[in-house]
Amino acid sequence: MHQTAAIVERVAEASGFTIHLSLVQAFIGLALLAVVLLSNAKSLLFMWHGRLLLQLARHLLLRRSRLTIKSADQGAESIFLPVITSSYTPLLDIDYNLHKSNSTFFSDLDDNRTELMLALFKDVLSPSKRGENTLTQKTINLGGTSCTFKKPIPPFARYEISSRILCWDEKWVYVASHFTRPGSNRPTQFLVGPQAAKLPKALGEANKTEGQKDCAYATAIAKYVFKAGRITCSPETVIRLVLLWKSNTARKTKSQT
Repeated sequence: MHQTAAIVERVAEASGFTIHLSLVQAFIGLALLAVVLLSNAKSLLFMWHGRLLLQLARHLLLRRSRLTIKSADQGAESIFLPVITSSYTPLLDIDYNLHKSNSTFFSDLDDNRTELMLALFKDVLSPSKRGENTLTQKTINLGGTSCTFKKPIPPFARYEISSRILCWDEKWVYVASHFTRPGSNRPTQFLVGPQAAKLPKALGEANKTEGQKDCAYATAIAKYVFKAGRITCSPETVIRLVLLWKSNTARKTKSQT
């Protein structure tokens, strides 16, 4: 503690201020600083980049086979299953209305939708070797997003974000996302994450209680495009190549046999 107080005094002297702190005052000051930093860790400098790198490491290196989704293993409906992540509202995310700033919703959406796209399309970003059937590397680009805000999220409140593939057309893949209270969004099947191991594989009707009504904070829609260089790739073609949807030919052959 003597060293801590000495360091604080040296910093103060170097900045032109004269401050004399007792050991207790220095300890309390550092403790308060630690509390502020830890409670706002989510929004500190470079934390967004750190979360992105961690997601890439988990999906592409550490747990690739376990986190890869294919219709042959999870069923044809797996492409439409949601990914649910949880987060909270630190003080750095609060605006002048004393609730979560609208602009910070999009960084949470980045984390959640990245988890979804990596679970489904990691073989597009980093193709696994399949001999002659190895895929050509492509990029997944966000083409646009919009968010409708329904209810404010108070400081330090926890919430969940769920995202799933909504549909696709000749160019775009559309993703729907929802911000909800923890535990209020209860699909009967998940794509990846701890929830997937706790729930049965069969789809059924989720139970809802009275306390789960009117619990949506915000809803967002985003569209993604697949690119091979400057060439736009059809979503349907990519989905079939990563084995998320069986081709008509394969289904006909299987039915004939």
